[in-house]
Amino acid sequence: MLDLPGYVASLAQRIATTGADIAAPRIEYGDGARSAQLYMDGDLPGSSIPPTSTIHLVERWSRSYVDQPWRLDEYAYDLIDHERDVRIAFHLHDADWFVNTYRVVVHEHCERPIGVSTCRHYAGTPIARGFEALDRLMSAWMSEAVEDCALRTCL
Repeated sequence: MLDLPGYVASLAQRIATTGADIAAPRIEYGDGARSAQLYMDGDLPGSSIPPTSTIHLVERWSRSYVDQPWRLDEYAYDLIDHERDVRIAFHLHDADWFVNTYRVVVHEHCERPIGVSTCRHYAGTPIARGFEALDRLMSAWMSEAVEDCALRTCL
């Protein structure tokens, strides 16, 4: 069974190994400890003031009973790279609306320049945990090639 505080600590440690300056992660419990929301933000290495690259991770977890395993219900993982003027994001939220509107549950965002997109939502692939999201975001950030949003599939 997933130890949520342990998972959060491990994820924060993993982000820190990139050299990121991370704010203290927060877990907010609700509904009698049957739901939890995780918030984690970090300024990536080499960032100046203001930060040139930041990473934001938000996850919403739930379980039926306190003694049951946690289930990841929603997430929003974002990379804001001001230096290269690109935003990449992987999202799972408002599942009913996305299924009714696009017949998908997950979607992605790509903005280049930041704040400008020819498509509001791009096709995406589900992400199992924050570790996978972190790997994908860090890979995009470290890539020499800047994300070409036009290559993505618009929903």
